[in-house]
Amino acid sequence: MIRHDTRTGPLRALAVGAMLAAMVGTATADDRFGERRGLERRDWWPYASGPHYGEVPETLRFHPRVVRLPVGSFDTRGRGLELPAPLRLAPDQARRPGAPWLVQLQGPVTEARKAALRAAGATIHGFHPVNTFVVRAAAPARLATLPGVLWAGPYHPGYRIEPALGRAPTLDPAVAANERIFVRVRLFDPGDRPGVVDRLRGLGAAIDPATYDEHEPPDRIYFRAAPPAIVAAARFDEVSWVEEVSLTGFTLNAETKVFMQSGFVNGGTPLWDAGVDGSTQVVGDMDSGLDVDTILVSETALDAGTPGFSHRKVLAYSAWGGGDVSTCAGTSGYSHGTNTTQCAVGNRTDLGLNGDLEGIAHGAKVVFQDIGPSDFICCLIGCLSPPASLFGMYDEVLASGGHLTNGSFAICDYGTYGGAAFDADQYAWDHKSFLGFFSGGNGGGGNACPGTNKNNISSGGHFQDPFQNEFYGSTGPSPDGRMGPTVLGPACDHAGGNLDPEFNYNTSASIQSSDNDITGTPSSSVNEGSCGTSFSSPWLMGAAALIRDYFEKGFYPSDAANGADAFSPSGALVKAALINSGDFMSGCVGCANPGLMGSMGMGRVNLSNTLAIGGDARTPQGIRVIDRGMSEGLGTGQSFEEQLEILDTAAGLRVTLVWVDRPGSTLTNDLRLTVVGPAGGAAETYRGNNFGSGAYSISEAAGGTSEDLVNVFESVRIDPAELASGTWTVRVEGANVPMGDPDYNDTQPFALIAAGGFDSSPLPPEVSPAGSGQPLRATAVTVADVTWEWEALTDPAVTYSFYRGTIDSLRAASYDHAMIDGTQCGLAGNTATVGDAGDGVDAYYLVAARKNGSDGSLGQDSAGADRPAADPVCP
Repeated sequence: MIRHDTRTGPLRALAVGAMLAAMVGTATADDRFGERRGLERRDWWPYASGPHYGEVPETLRFHPRVVRLPVGSFDTRGRGLELPAPLRLAPDQARRPGAPWLVQLQGPVTEARKAALRAAGATIHGFHPVNTFVVRAAAPARLATLPGVLWAGPYHPGYRIEPALGRAPTLDPAVAANERIFVRVRLFDPGDRPGVVDRLRGLGAAIDPATYDEHEPPDRIYFRAAPPAIVAAARFDEVSWVEEVSLTGFTLNAETKVFMQSGFVNGGTPLWDAGVDGSTQVVGDMDSGLDVDTILVSETALDAGTPGFSHRKVLAYSAWGGGDVSTCAGTSGYSHGTNTTQCAVGNRTDLGLNGDLEGIAHGAKVVFQDIGPSDFICCLIGCLSPPASLFGMYDEVLASGGHLTNGSFAICDYGTYGGAAFDADQYAWDHKSFLGFFSGGNGGGGNACPGTNKNNISSGGHFQDPFQNEFYGSTGPSPDGRMGPTVLGPACDHAGGNLDPEFNYNTSASIQSSDNDITGTPSSSVNEGSCGTSFSSPWLMGAAALIRDYFEKGFYPSDAANGADAFSPSGALVKAALINSGDFMSGCVGCANPGLMGSMGMGRVNLSNTLAIGGDARTPQGIRVIDRGMSEGLGTGQSFEEQLEILDTAAGLRVTLVWVDRPGSTLTNDLRLTVVGPAGGAAETYRGNNFGSGAYSISEAAGGTSEDLVNVFESVRIDPAELASGTWTVRVEGANVPMGDPDYNDTQPFALIAAGGFDSSPLPPEVSPAGSGQPLRATAVTVADVTWEWEALTDPAVTYSFYRGTIDSLRAASYDHAMIDGTQCGLAGNTATVGDAGDGVDAYYLVAARKNGSDGSLGQDSAGADRPAADPVCP
């Protein structure tokens, strides 16, 4: 299946000599994977201040009276940001109906507080920390008087212009001049689109109707305009944001298949050995061109074949943007897209050949999306020509049965949250099975965009075993202080520094053809020596394909393939498994802050840290999964608990929580992870993302009391020396969910994964839940005894624990249920007789199913919060 999409319009013919003379540095074939390439952009900003206006001191960053915007932050008790006068709304303009305003509420934000805004006629359109909504109302100036409102003020035009506008990489001298810039506006209401288009044309803007298509949200308008028209567009009440769109990108460029499964080159392949090879999976790769006529992805050893549904490896090959269904191999001797694809899915063992160059998910297929012109200059320096929006490309992968995609490129400026990053987050929010992978960059501070998005994976790099503690790539952070990169994959090797036979290939060795077409007799010519996060990104995507394959083959919870247990995981669960598998690099060489989570992400991925395989000592004893990533999650003040019965402390305990947040650089919905040991207390209480200088979390007693208010995940890793046997409680709380997902009852979906020395089988379900056809009820009452009956579960390994508490405690808004006596513990049937009818005490009763030494859920109270465990609990 080959298709072509030219929505970017015709590419400008470049004057090669002038372009090379104007470029920063000299691009050669040897440094095509360098950090930054392209022409200098002329400063287009017309004012003395802006488009970024400064930040509050770090100590005030999360203060409840601070508003953090992409253009700066300010304390609402002060004067606010000092904007140029033309970028402020005058008082009469700010009071007109429909003018956008910012409204800061008391936190944490509840649905009741938001309801007060709506009751006043306000429509909520967006969110910024701290607890600040973007709204439009008929009488906006009245919003400041509402109960629960701390502050309200106009959403000035200066707040709505991307600070990085006019800075995206380009090879086009006309674009670099910034005399007319290709931008898009996002609207508050898609229905305003026709009127805004007419007004933009009145400003001299050239509307690009071909760019927008049905794959995108309907709130975008693409156009080219001079800087004065772009600034004027930000003054429209209908416009929520103005950002540049880049049509130029740059590429960011074996024992990895073993290393990522077991942590060491000599550790073997526990997942492949068990049949987890990615064969249920389809992945997407957006890149410069794929040599289908190479032995790792061809149909047979003698014929490349035609990409399509029946092809051995290439399910589809399509051209997008400036792609041309051709490669660079015949021009430069190397095709970047061929390398990235082979890292993820390369396979020649199917053809009876040795597998020393296999991709990590060698059983998977690929939807390849060509975004690379194969002209001489682009082949020389690794430039790409993506379409203005990647939504259609994401949709193509999803429609082909894939849920993972890779982009080994930089489109927007390093360290910025550009439109491509926003779109990646938007797509993940709208399609919660989907997960994207993006290169984090090859050097310097700040991640490469769109790897600066928050919901997907930004890939950092490390060198190959035995140099695995050496860092490769950009050290982050991402905007707003978020972690970047997310995790690390192998990106490079010390050429010639490893010995045969164990280390006979570089990390990113590939097989390249000798021509530019994708047909004919497959080549077996090995190309070595490439380094870059371009390759760690598809390696990580391939690892994610193994994770999906693990669950879709039913390895959870039995630790062996079982079709009856198979399920399709959410993107949040796949991301959680990757993060949970990371190893911090001891004595990290090349990290900006050695040993700290912020510079190396959550470490180099080793799937044997998380995915349990029965009978294989290379993997953990147990894995526990709660996948609510595509179902109702938590609202503000709600909580969820899971118990783990730790039987073996030697492996430590890893727990990771992930959620997909609304698009935007800052955190909107905040969940909180806490892990508490059997003794409780500060010494056995671990909060998410409290890491010291080593590999493990620090307890509250050791100073681990901070709250992560910027990342969309939280993780706990407990040192075996601190891990006590017994029941550990994992708690997830809705710390602040101001804008939950309306598809899931305005809650925040989430995924939770744990690995360690416990049984993988999850705890049994709640007994006689609300609305059950077999509620907990009294069936017989005598002078001395009451007989109770409840739902009978079908699991033969389940017993029941019957608990009692006093009504007086409930009247005091607390619980005191506890074990009645030993006869009410370990009940094999679904009835119990309790001798308490005549004792004069008003009581309430709860029953829990018990398995593997731990009680299941006792249900939720009327407010939706999980009821606590009994104290004391049945033994």
